[in-house]
Amino acid sequence: MLRSVVRRFQVGLIGVLILSAGNAHAQRTVDTIIPLLIEAIRLGDSQGILAGDSAALMATLFDAHTPIIVTIKKTGVQPKELPEGCARLEVTTTQDQVVIPKDSAQPGEPQFEPPADQRMHYQINFCENGRLPEDGGGLL
Repeated sequence: MLRSVVRRFQVGLIGVLILSAGNAHAQRTVDTIIPLLIEAIRLGDSQGILAGDSAALMATLFDAHTPIIVTIKKTGVQPKELPEGCARLEVTTTQDQVVIPKDSAQPGEPQFEPPADQRMHYQINFCENGRLPEDGGGLL
C-alpha cells in the first residue's frame, strides 16, 4: 500500500512535468516545474513553490495542503549524448505534513500514518526549449 502511494506521488509529479506546459534563485510560485527546469539549465539551479492544478492534484492524492517546494540543480556529470541546450537535472520536492495510508491497518486502528514531512529526489534530462531530449529538445 505504501509503495503504491509513493509510486502515485512519483507518477503525479512526473505527470505534472510532462503534461503541463525570472529571477535567479527567487522563491516564486509556479504552476508547473518547467520554468524551474529551464532556469536550472541556464543558471545551474532554481527553486519555487508548486501551485495551481499541479498542487491541487497532489493535495487530492495525499491530503496535504502545505506548500510543495521544488529545488532543481544541474548534476555534476552531464551526459555527452545530450543535445546542446539540454542538461541532466536533479529535482527535489519537499512537502510538510503529508498523510500516507498505512500498509496494513487492522479494523478499529487508524488507517493513516501520522502526517509527516516527505521528500522525493529524481533526475531527468530536460532542455532549454521546454522539451525532453528524445522529443526534439535543444536550444530555444
